[in-house]
Amino acid sequence: MKIVFVLGSLQSQRCVKRIRPFIDAGVETVVYAFNRSEEVFNSEIDFPVEIIGSFTNDVPYLKRLPLLWSSFRKIASVDADLYYLFGMDMVLMFNLLCPGKPYVYEASDLVHTYLSSPLVRRVMESLDKRAIRKSRLTLFTSEGFVRYHFGETTPANVRVVPNRLSSSVSDYPLLPKSAHGCLRIGFVGMIRFKTVFAFAETFCRRYPQYEFHFYGAFASERDRLMFSPLKELPNCFFHGSYKSPRDLAAVYSEIDWVLSAYDTAYENVRYAEPNKLYESIYFETPIIVSKGTFLAERVEQWGVGLAVDALDEESVVSLVDGLSEELTREKVDHMRTFPKSSVIDQPAGWVDSVLSLH
Repeated sequence: MKIVFVLGSLQSQRCVKRIRPFIDAGVETVVYAFNRSEEVFNSEIDFPVEIIGSFTNDVPYLKRLPLLWSSFRKIASVDADLYYLFGMDMVLMFNLLCPGKPYVYEASDLVHTYLSSPLVRRVMESLDKRAIRKSRLTLFTSEGFVRYHFGETTPANVRVVPNRLSSSVSDYPLLPKSAHGCLRIGFVGMIRFKTVFAFAETFCRRYPQYEFHFYGAFASERDRLMFSPLKELPNCFFHGSYKSPRDLAAVYSEIDWVLSAYDTAYENVRYAEPNKLYESIYFETPIIVSKGTFLAERVEQWGVGLAVDALDEESVVSLVDGLSEELTREKVDHMRTFPKSSVIDQPAGWVDSVLSLH
């Protein structure tokens, strides 16, 4: 069996970890990827990848089309038993230039929900659902995405594969929490969203005795400018990029709670189940998320954190006032009851589903 993988971003750890089980199973693989950063290196990649285009996240989708078109003309010339496509833009272009060829579609975002025009969003939703119907198999990283598209009914060719951690995380042992004498909340990942800024600003201003720590790079220059005022606050710290999974144990050893309160103005955020949920459980660090989201439902159901309206100062203050050492210990003790294997990717089931399509 030969599978062609097409990655919308070479920097996506999730996409890279999806490919490895197929290589281990002896499947012939060809991997094409678009590069989204000047930092091409991805520590998880240990197989050949051909970069077929480069653009940053700031480039609007319409301006990406000529590059995508020329790149997919090359992909269309490659024969394979199956094509594995990551992302809506990849699958829509594939259907235009490779009609009738069998494919698996994996979606980790509702990309079109970020568009400003309601009409364009409806058209893109229709095209997305058509791509799902035409796929041999569609994999969603969140049960919330199935709910968004289809309500309570799951089509036969749709499967949820949560974005759990790569098994390589177990190569780096957990570290004990550092003794730092004050409450520390951290953000770990791509730095963006006004909700994250608002929470950190309120937290640092209202609680000068506590600390907020950012680990990661800014998603765009616009985000860097938005967060720049926080650098003037004496209890707010920016540590820059880190390597995943190598540095995660050290990062989480430095914080008591992790903030993942993304902006609910975006529909995608309301339905997503981010990898950060599984990361927080693995590293025994309670999570703070946005109210009114599928993620908040999960966090409440599993008892691993709290939800907040990050744009409402009094909601933030009420939450922080309740973050006692006793509550933190209670959450951590509960997280320790989760087997580590339950938050690490177990590819056998869904990989078999893909291989059975041949």
